[in-house]
Amino acid sequence: VTITVKKQVSLNFPFTKTGEIMTIVQRFSLDIIDQEYTGDGVSMKLAVPITRMEEVSHTLTQLSKGQLTFQ
Repeated sequence: VTITVKKQVSLNFPFTKTGEIMTIVQRFSLDIIDQEYTGDGVSMKLAVPITRMEEVSHTLTQLSKGQLTFQ
């Protein structure tokens, strides 16, 4: 039996980045816990495996040139 420990993170991004974010979600097999459309863009809660946190964070930072908030 394998148990994967995941951490919930919040991600906020503009609508224009939705396709790229969804590609990352699929690439890393992330779970979308919640997704909300706001006046500023999209607010998404993800479950990220702890073992992949650094890699996911680095990929998102590169994608956005540091403009995405990843909490």
